[in-house]
Amino acid sequence: MFKKIAEIIFFSIPAFMLCSCEFSVNESYHLSDGEKMNSGINTINGVIEIGANCVVRGTCRTVNGNITVGRNSIIKGIQTVNGAVEIGENVTVKRDIKTVTSKMFCDKGSHISGDIFAINANIKLRGCRIKGDVEVKVGKIVLQDKTEVHGSIIIGETGNTYEFGEPASVEIYILGGSIIEGDIDIRQNGVDTRVHLASGGSVRGEINAALVIRDP
Repeated sequence: MFKKIAEIIFFSIPAFMLCSCEFSVNESYHLSDGEKMNSGINTINGVIEIGANCVVRGTCRTVNGNITVGRNSIIKGIQTVNGAVEIGENVTVKRDIKTVTSKMFCDKGSHISGDIFAINANIKLRGCRIKGDVEVKVGKIVLQDKTEVHGSIIIGETGNTYEFGEPASVEIYILGGSIIEGDIDIRQNGVDTRVHLASGGSVRGEINAALVIRDP
């Protein structure tokens, strides 16, 4: 029975989560402070909790579950569907963070060596550094406390709209001395995108097809 459930859920998983790995079903994983793993963690209907000062040399993947990473930990990558992602202080993510529908938070001193990709997400980055791009299709992005995005913020293509034919919308807040080294790159036709710049937040590249709101 569990195998059948796993097969059904597997075929609903987005392409970025497909891999040759095995997924556990209805099983959560908890790593104590200081634990090390040479592989990743893959689960369906389960949470993944990584303690402080941990090392996980594989990618953590979950469907319908949250992923939390404690301070000073090192992890290869994160992928989730329908689950929140919370990253503590001074965490290193060696590759990408990818999610479908999620609330995402990354705390001070953390470093994401790859990209952040989300379809519909509320993303808050506080005092951290993103080496690649941050891409969403719908949602909200908040950069605070001198966060650095070395790539661009990308609003990806989608055919989805809200009720009554209203266009999708994206709100971007660049606050507290945060910097986007690249562009605000709008690739989605008709999306209502608003970029809020305040308290020294800046975009060094170009901002096209977006309403720019400059607050004190």
